[in-house]
Amino acid sequence: MRPLALALALLLLLPAARAQEDVRDPAKVSAMLDFDGCQVAPGTSCAFEIHLKNSYAGAMRSVNFTAEVFEYATIEERRTVDASWPYAYPSLNTTNARRLELALGDVPAGYVGAFNFTILTSWDMPYGSWLSQGSYYLRFRLEFDYTEGNATARYRLASWGHFTQAQRLAATGQNPATCPPTDCRGDVNLTTLGVDGLLPDSSFGVREPIPLWPYYLLIAGTVAFLVLAFFFYAEENPGTFPRTERAWALIRGKLRVLRPSRRRL
Repeated sequence: MRPLALALALLLLLPAARAQEDVRDPAKVSAMLDFDGCQVAPGTSCAFEIHLKNSYAGAMRSVNFTAEVFEYATIEERRTVDASWPYAYPSLNTTNARRLELALGDVPAGYVGAFNFTILTSWDMPYGSWLSQGSYYLRFRLEFDYTEGNATARYRLASWGHFTQAQRLAATGQNPATCPPTDCRGDVNLTTLGVDGLLPDSSFGVREPIPLWPYYLLIAGTVAFLVLAFFFYAEENPGTFPRTERAWALIRGKLRVLRPSRRRL
């Protein structure tokens, strides 16, 4: 009985072997990035904040993050933002920089934190009106080293904006029963796309701010109607507000003087 108890104690002291981790698991990849987008007026700037979460059991090492503006869209049109884009804006951190690379270093297991970059705009670029939203779309790439057991591999995650429509159609609609997990996750063939996981795209809005004069006009009209309502109330209730009655009578008298007289035929 004593040898059995000793053996059981030794087993409890030994570290449990960790199961092989699926770095390409969509549930872990999709939880890695979250965004606080921004709405900006032309000629101003805003901070685009990104929340990063290490959803793995180990540290992500030598993490590199890339953000890039790749498309402009309104309700009426869509335009590709590429090397032929004739404008210096929008830019990320620096004028004429529509692609931004950030070295984030090592990210420990369980890390949850945020970082940001600045979006710069100008009046000399396409943007939406105060009645129509203009949006610029961002695509992302995340690369890192991850060690599983004694093996270290470089993993590459990218958002859908990095792929053409033909590539997306070719990679989706796979049958999980016939597509091996080494290639597919769910109904997406990651091997065809050349990545280890798919990140979400994001966007930021650029539009002309709504003018303030309609609000001022509405406020002025509301005040005018309230004043008229008070005058009519004083007129319908004689003696309640004598000063208001006299003022209202004076105003009506001036209005009668200003009213053009009718000519008799």
